[in-house]
Amino acid sequence: MKFTKVFLAIVIAGLLGFVYLFIPSSIIVSGSSIAHQSNNSVIRGFTKLENWENWMPKKVAGKNSFKVANGIININTTTVAAANGEYLLDARRFPIVFATDAVGNDSTAIKYQLTIDNVSFSPFKRIDNYFLALRIKKELSNLIDQAGNYYSTTKANYGFEITEEKVKDSLLVAIQKNFTDTPTTAEVYSLISEVAQYVEKNNGLIQGYPMVNITKLDKIVFTQVGLPIQKRIPTNDKFLLKKMVLGNILKVKVVGDQNEVNKALLATENFIHDKLRTSPAMPFVKYANNRLLVQDASKWVSFIYYPIY
Repeated sequence: MKFTKVFLAIVIAGLLGFVYLFIPSSIIVSGSSIAHQSNNSVIRGFTKLENWENWMPKKVAGKNSFKVANGIININTTTVAAANGEYLLDARRFPIVFATDAVGNDSTAIKYQLTIDNVSFSPFKRIDNYFLALRIKKELSNLIDQAGNYYSTTKANYGFEITEEKVKDSLLVAIQKNFTDTPTTAEVYSLISEVAQYVEKNNGLIQGYPMVNITKLDKIVFTQVGLPIQKRIPTNDKFLLKKMVLGNILKVKVVGDQNEVNKALLATENFIHDKLRTSPAMPFVKYANNRLLVQDASKWVSFIYYPIY
C-alpha cells in the first residue's frame, strides 16, 4: 500500500512537472498563408479594412467586428502593414495581430498571432488553455488561408482585375487634338465620328471599338482617338496611321463612369510600379458601348490597355 502511494505521488508529480514545463505561461497561437502578389501590392488591399468582409466571416455589430465560429474578432487599430485587435470568446479577450511580410519579390506572407495568458497555478486550467489554443489555431488557420487566396488576386489589392496579354497585330487610324480642359463625351465622339467618316470615305473597314487616350499635360489636355481597321488606307497630316507595337499589354475591364476609369488607370500604374515594370507607350481606353446612347454612366463599359515591358 505504501509503495502504491509513493508510486502515485511520483506519477502525479511527474505529470504536474510536465504540465508546468511544457505548457508555457503564455501560449502563442500563430500561422500564415502565402499570397502570390508582391508585398507592396498586398499592403494596398490589406490596409483597407472595409474589404476584409470579402475573406472574413460575416460582420457583426461594429464597423470592424467579424463573427467567427467560436467568437468575435475586433480590429481596433491599423499600421502600415498590420492590424491589431482582440479575439473575444465568452468573457475572455485575447490580443491578436494580423500582418504581412514580403517573401521574395512576388509573394507575401499573411500572418496572425494570438496570445493566451496561461499564468495559473491550476494544472487543469493550463491544460484547458492548451486545448483551447489548438481549437483557435484550427479556426484561424482556415481563416488566414482564405486571406491568402483573396490577396493573391489583383482585384483585392487594386480594386480591379488586371491581366496581362500579348498585343495583337493591328492597324488603326487616329486623330489627335489639344483641349484647354478635359473634353466632354460629345467632343470625344465628335473626333471618333471624324475618323469613322474618313475611314468610310477611303473604303476602309472598321473592326473594333474606339480607342481613346486623354492625357493632361502642362497647360493642355492631349486627346487622341483611333479606330482599328482591317487594312491600310491613305493617311495625311490630320489622320494618322498607327501600328500597335507587338509585346505585352495589361488589360482592365471597367464598368462605370469616367471617374471609375480614372481610378482604374491609377490602379494600373500602381500595379506597374509594384511589379517593377515599365511602359513603352501611352495607355488607351476602348469604349465598349456608345456613351452618347447609354445615358446611365454607371453602365458604361470600357477596357483599359496599358503597354508594358
